[in-house]
Amino acid sequence: MIGRETERHELVQQALRPPAVILVEGEAGIGKTRLLADALNSPELSGTTKLTANCQYLREPLPFAPFVDALRSLGHALPTNLSPVAGALRPLLPELATLLPPALEPLGEPGAERHRLFRAVRETLRAIGPAVLVLEDLHWVDSGTADLLRFLTSRMPDDLSLVLTYRGEAAHPGRTFATSVRLPPHVATAELSLAPLNQSDVRRMAAEILTTSDVSTDFAAHLHEHTMGIPFAVEELLRLMRGQRGLVRSDRRRARLTIEGLGVPAALRNALLEQLVHVPHDVRRVVSAAAVLRVPANEALIGSVAGLTSRRATNALSRAVAGALLHEHESGHYGFRHALAQHAAYGAVPSLERRRLHHRAATALEQLPGPRPYVQLAGHCQQAGRHQAWSRYAETAADRAIAVGDDASATTLLQQALSSTDLAATTRIRLAVKLGRAAVTGLDHVETVVSLRRILAEEKLPLGVRGELRYQLGLLLRNQTGAGLEGLREIAAAVPELRRRPKLAARALASLAVPTYLTGGHISDHLAWAEQATATAARLGDPLLTINALGSRAVTLMHIGDREATTAVRSLPSSPAGPDERRDLARAFNNLAHAAASTGRLSEADEFLDRSVRLLADTESAYVAGLTDSTRLLLDWERGRWQGLEQQALRMSTILADVPELEAEAVLVLGLLSLAQGRLDEAEQRLRASAEACLPQGSVPALPAAKGSLARLLLSRGDAQGAWEQVAPVLDAVREKGIWVWAAAVAPCAAAALVRTGRAAQAQALVNEFTAGVQGRQAPAATASLHSCRGVLAEHDSAYQQAAAHYRSAEAVCRAMGAPYHATRALERGARCLLADGGTGDVHLAEALSAYQALGAGWDAARCHSGLRKYGLVAPHRRGRKGYGPQLSPREQEVARLAAGGRTNREIAEVLFLSPRTVEEHVAHALRKLGVRSREVLSSDHPALATGIPVPTR
Repeated sequence: MIGRETERHELVQQALRPPAVILVEGEAGIGKTRLLADALNSPELSGTTKLTANCQYLREPLPFAPFVDALRSLGHALPTNLSPVAGALRPLLPELATLLPPALEPLGEPGAERHRLFRAVRETLRAIGPAVLVLEDLHWVDSGTADLLRFLTSRMPDDLSLVLTYRGEAAHPGRTFATSVRLPPHVATAELSLAPLNQSDVRRMAAEILTTSDVSTDFAAHLHEHTMGIPFAVEELLRLMRGQRGLVRSDRRRARLTIEGLGVPAALRNALLEQLVHVPHDVRRVVSAAAVLRVPANEALIGSVAGLTSRRATNALSRAVAGALLHEHESGHYGFRHALAQHAAYGAVPSLERRRLHHRAATALEQLPGPRPYVQLAGHCQQAGRHQAWSRYAETAADRAIAVGDDASATTLLQQALSSTDLAATTRIRLAVKLGRAAVTGLDHVETVVSLRRILAEEKLPLGVRGELRYQLGLLLRNQTGAGLEGLREIAAAVPELRRRPKLAARALASLAVPTYLTGGHISDHLAWAEQATATAARLGDPLLTINALGSRAVTLMHIGDREATTAVRSLPSSPAGPDERRDLARAFNNLAHAAASTGRLSEADEFLDRSVRLLADTESAYVAGLTDSTRLLLDWERGRWQGLEQQALRMSTILADVPELEAEAVLVLGLLSLAQGRLDEAEQRLRASAEACLPQGSVPALPAAKGSLARLLLSRGDAQGAWEQVAPVLDAVREKGIWVWAAAVAPCAAAALVRTGRAAQAQALVNEFTAGVQGRQAPAATASLHSCRGVLAEHDSAYQQAAAHYRSAEAVCRAMGAPYHATRALERGARCLLADGGTGDVHLAEALSAYQALGAGWDAARCHSGLRKYGLVAPHRRGRKGYGPQLSPREQEVARLAAGGRTNREIAEVLFLSPRTVEEHVAHALRKLGVRSREVLSSDHPALATGIPVPTR
């Protein structure tokens, strides 16, 4: 395990402390499987049951197959003390039926059956006792297995350690799951990311494989350069050099010639070609057949594709396995040891031969008994040029995927089928309708949008079909692409086209009803759309349509702080019947959480979001899951739950990069955290990026929050006019929209900017307009904002006692909301007013300082500390303060940490509310005590920056 000693130790230690979830990420060929094999064979885990299974590429839509494989591997070691619910596993494990409890009576409802099956898997794993369950290649996970994983990780058996491996280089559903999984507090978690080997480790690997200790630095350097440190590529290259150990002592020139002579930088491909040259023709044929098949296959199938008789196929497979060209994955199934080898072998097959092999593969698979592997058939027919069969098999595979809730796989299959140029118009239209329906629940939207637009422009469509395709296109544009206004226009245009399809028309109206943008119609339009949708749903009596219509109406009322919102929420069904109803109700409750969070109803938002997550446990929708994760980020920020929030927001900003509005919310949270922590340049960059992503439609709450925070930053720098220019367009849009509760995030900064630029009368008019706009609304955030606005006006008039009272009112509302950061900001403002009036605001300012420090809001804490110093309430540290001696003082530590991070003296002064001259002195003292000559060599991981105690030097 060269270069993996630390990861192996951590993996074993985490597995010994169940319940635990261990994520192992790394690109193809990086050594995930080998690391697991070595760790599982460690003596420390000798008394632990090990179960392993793989998620397969091109696996047929059979949910839970990896779990079935893992449990099947137990055989007669299956525990005898199983819960009766484990009888639900009999249909999936017929070979173990005699060891399982009796079969259970059907429940008659797919969702209930699914939940019982999940419980059966959990109870079986619990009964096994101490166990490590390994699921490899999670990037190919099917949606059913992902659902089961979510269930299992939320209810982990006490003795189970779950190890999940995945590739992080692409946006697969499994990667989304792995990087966003949320675990109960008692479940330990570890994330291991396997990086390529460094040059030193490549040198050690060469020495071990070639059994020599004399590997030159030059040879190791060029070997590392041409393999990029991928262990599998290094190993495959070195296999070709056995018997040529003298070459590893080469100098720089000879080393380069040696490695380039082996075919580097296309190391693996050339290594495979080199191996194939020296094997018999039949062996090359079975390797090519296995490469074309892509997934492990039995001897008969490989032989059929290779065009060999049974005996010749057996001999060729034996030699391919003996030569490590192929590997036996499970009893009687053969394939490549790694995806890299398969890709290299496939690329080595000439294009004409490749097409012929795909044709043979399709023919052989068509003749197999039992259910056909439609996904594989579609792929082979595509590559063989059998376009009609390709589209037919892809559509059938997509239908099967949709039937088991795997919309993501269905979307991919339908996109591929529609790319054919030989389809009849009726087939293209039918596939496009299915594609639109499948794609709206996922994150893969680019090709779907292109396909729908092309068909709408090119085909002569029946009016109702055109309306449905336009509606689906509008949903994708609005929800996934960030083109919200264009999406709303498409949906609005679809409504009259759907007049003979009232259910779809009502769904389109329900989509239009929710006011998620500052633009796109007045609130009265949204309310009218909501009433039309609910009236149509009531007339038709369709449960799914009712959820959509009532949910949209409730969300709309929640967005504007209407007092009827609570009643509207109660009208939603409490126990949806099927998976579609659960998915749409989950989305409704997420949207309610989002709206409640933006209006300051945070406790309700938490309840709504928890309900949404519970509903999602038995269904699969990557888009709705992304919505809940994004809403959770916003709620955690508002609630002051900042521990680990930055890391989560960074992960979500990457995962949701293809959904601009959701990415904007993740970047917003990153910007807000950066601002609170005093990373001001970074905060400005992130807040501007978030605001830019929200335009032109003006997504709420991200745009007002980003603009309001930018204005706050500019006000702190004395740029009141710049602050006003940030918030003025938002206020104009709020007036146009008619939803004044959305001004909560910008109104106080707007008032402050106006009074500081000599426009007090305009500020008063704005506050009056804000007051009228939120009158009678149940929107605590707007109420607190209004109190702060009044405090700004009173403070400007030097009515400090009155201003302090307004800020105290804002603080009380924020505390009742459960928003500690906003409450502390109001507390600080009130304290400053009392101090300005000659009163005793020091206690309140010190309280604010402590609260900021507890939250981790370093910028705000420094401002409070500066305020206390200003009023002589905290004695400033004297230069060379007595008592610290050679140790760094707390202020010197703080300044040194910022300097080590690359901040200039001016930037440090801005963050800590000090003068640049004072910062210069602190930097000089810190450098002297640390024994370094300049800040350029100051390292952020210097131990003294954490302890204040310099490391002794000789």
